[in-house]
Amino acid sequence: MNKIQKIIFISSALLILILLVLLLTKKNNSGNTENNSNNNNIYNNPSQPVANPTTLSTYKIIAVSPSDEEKNVPQNSFIQITFNLPPGEGNAEFTVAPAFEFTSELNNNQLTVTPLSLLAEGTKYTYIVKFKNQILPSRTYTFTTTGEFSILPDTQPSGAAEFEENFQKENHPDVFLSNFTPYSADSFSVSSEFIPVQPGHFRFTVTSLSSSGRQDFHDWLRSLDFTDSRISALDILYM
Repeated sequence: MNKIQKIIFISSALLILILLVLLLTKKNNSGNTENNSNNNNIYNNPSQPVANPTTLSTYKIIAVSPSDEEKNVPQNSFIQITFNLPPGEGNAEFTVAPAFEFTSELNNNQLTVTPLSLLAEGTKYTYIVKFKNQILPSRTYTFTTTGEFSILPDTQPSGAAEFEENFQKENHPDVFLSNFTPYSADSFSVSSEFIPVQPGHFRFTVTSLSSSGRQDFHDWLRSLDFTDSRISALDILYM
């Protein structure tokens, strides 16, 4: 190789080396720009909405008067239910058995139920507080009035039990279904747990005991008047 050829070879090698350095530098700068862009997207333009803290998961009854299962309650008592948050007009519904006529007043986070006459002597009353606009389970409380204990006939209007069942089925199908769990059949078993995070609801775990377990579970739901759309709206974990 003569002198001129050596110069050309060395010059070509240097040129190739310079091009490689420039290419690598450009690639690194491009990667850094892309990473910065992604970071900006994460913090400024998230692809999914960021869940804001809500009060739904902590919405609950914090006190009742008379207290649950209290005995020797005066016949002229009224019932007071205190929520941790104002439930809103028409959201908290009150039913009682044996039934009596009453007026109700909601003041901020307190619901007061006032009987229009004296409560019956020596009677165990059971009342239910259910929620229409929040997906939360109903709460049941009891108290017993003063006097010799006696069992009064059920004075609820005809069809009251069916009305309560339909209310839960229409408004809170997961709460309605949870009342039937745990349940076991030959081909499946199902259990439930309350998930308090937004939105609060019951989750159902279905364990198939045979190849037809999942189908038999759906058939069981339909026997409880669950439509396909209601079934698909449930939070179900199949095992």
